[in-house]
Amino acid sequence: MALPTVHLRDLSDSGLDLEPVVDAAWLGEVLAGTELAPAADPAGTLRVRLDKAGDGDGAVVLNVRGSVLVRGTCVRCLEPIEIPISCTTSLLLEPATSARAKATKAGQEYELTAEELDLDVYHDEKIELSQWVREQILVEVPAHPAHEDCAPPAVAGGNKPGPDPRWAALEKFKTKKEL
Repeated sequence: MALPTVHLRDLSDSGLDLEPVVDAAWLGEVLAGTELAPAADPAGTLRVRLDKAGDGDGAVVLNVRGSVLVRGTCVRCLEPIEIPISCTTSLLLEPATSARAKATKAGQEYELTAEELDLDVYHDEKIELSQWVREQILVEVPAHPAHEDCAPPAVAGGNKPGPDPRWAALEKFKTKKEL
């Protein structure tokens, strides 16, 4: 089950607070293509806050804070590891019909300002939470998950690695000073 879609008509002037549960099936789809999987069902929780922004132009501020628990393999000992992933994001969303979105779609060059770097668009008066939460979870996934107490992998000949054997042919070019 995907995360909820918020329709703009449901967003009051005082904002909207949501606390959706992160379903393991949805998180499994998010993690497809990685070596990770949801560690529990439900896999996590989110706190979502949406507020109207600007002067009635449809701009919305989206704040998401949450955590999920995933299971993977420790890169050092190759044993299973549970990895808590926290995500926090804040975005300014505007309708896809805005001037910036129209200029970009028309192929015109548009230079972003510093304020627009956290700006994104929504379509059809609907804000799909899944796309932004998915992105934040994937950004926070560690590249090399490892247990905190795992020792670094042992290297033959002690802890100091030797030269890569693929470079052996270059040894003949060493100068006398290097030897």
